[in-house]
Amino acid sequence: MGIFKNKSQATFDNMSPNDTSKGVVGGLIFCNQTNDTLVWKYPYMDIKKGAVIKVHQNQKAVLFDCGKLVAVLEPGRDVVVNPNNIPYLGKFMNVAHGGETSYPLEVWFVNITVENTIKWGFGPSAGCKVADPDDPRMKYTVTGFGSYRFHICNPEAFLLKLVGTQHLSTVESIMDFFKDESIAIIASLVQEIATNEKLSPADLGGKRMMVQELVKQYFNEARKEQYGTEITSMMCVGFSSPEYDQYLSEMQQGKNLRAKYQEQGRFYDTERQYDIASKAVSNPGAGNVMGAAMGAGMGFNAGGAIGQMLGGIMGQNTAAQGPASITPPPIPNQGTLYHVAVGGQPTGPFSVHELMKKAADGSFTRNSLVWCPSMTNWAEASTINELCSIFMPTPSPIM
Repeated sequence: MGIFKNKSQATFDNMSPNDTSKGVVGGLIFCNQTNDTLVWKYPYMDIKKGAVIKVHQNQKAVLFDCGKLVAVLEPGRDVVVNPNNIPYLGKFMNVAHGGETSYPLEVWFVNITVENTIKWGFGPSAGCKVADPDDPRMKYTVTGFGSYRFHICNPEAFLLKLVGTQHLSTVESIMDFFKDESIAIIASLVQEIATNEKLSPADLGGKRMMVQELVKQYFNEARKEQYGTEITSMMCVGFSSPEYDQYLSEMQQGKNLRAKYQEQGRFYDTERQYDIASKAVSNPGAGNVMGAAMGAGMGFNAGGAIGQMLGGIMGQNTAAQGPASITPPPIPNQGTLYHVAVGGQPTGPFSVHELMKKAADGSFTRNSLVWCPSMTNWAEASTINELCSIFMPTPSPIM
């Protein structure tokens, strides 16, 4: 099987038991793994009794017998191969090879600290559909990409499920397996999270921390037992939805268009009012009445302002023309008007009706001197035929 590295797989078909560069010195079996080494398999299956398997601090050693798990050797140990240390070996009868007893075992060294990065991304074909919470009937295709890092936490499960069952023999094949599986799972999880949290496609970008934490939690719960791996960090770089972006763009265009039409309507009404105002100015007799009518009748704030403006203009025009020479209408006919001499001075003129009131209060008597424009001189009121009736005695009531 060889050694798994991040870029290639090395094989050891011609390795001798004493080749120090390959992890075998005399009876010592070991693997000096570098940071890019994931798994290394000892290439021989005749493990001699008494050999020592050296396990470094960043490793675990896993022993198999024909695909069956025999033992897991913990980090930082030097284990001598014999039935006392590995009880399973007691089932084997001693098989002599060159005078030495050996066991037909597979020995795997697994790096449990090195972390590998997998980049993931899903497009429209992944079928991730996210609804708009404002209209759940409408669903939009979402795409996303990111990466995550993992390490092997359960070497026996990793070897049994991936290397043994899936027949994955290189790091590249393991990475491709995880990547293909991740795309479908992450796409499904993003859709489920958006539905449960009532997130729109546009909201996913702002909720990346929550999404990546939930995805990480799901993967660790599923993969630790299934594949023996643990995600140490998950990153959702971004999500996008061209369909939803187009929907938002069309919605904004609709709002802009409505605003434009509303503005055009206000502009049209304002233009009409200014047109009325300009015509009213040419007719000064309209005055503030026209301005008030415009302010009250147009239904827009501009109407009141134009009405006030028009009233001001009309007022200015009236002031500019100066005071007009106005002749009052004739007073209704009140009969002859008489002046009355009081204390040697003329008073009045008074109508006959007014003189009757004065006679009643004693301020006008038969001997009062009166004059009107048809008379040449002043005369006593009793000598004027029109005024005689004022002083006639009131007849007694009929019994």
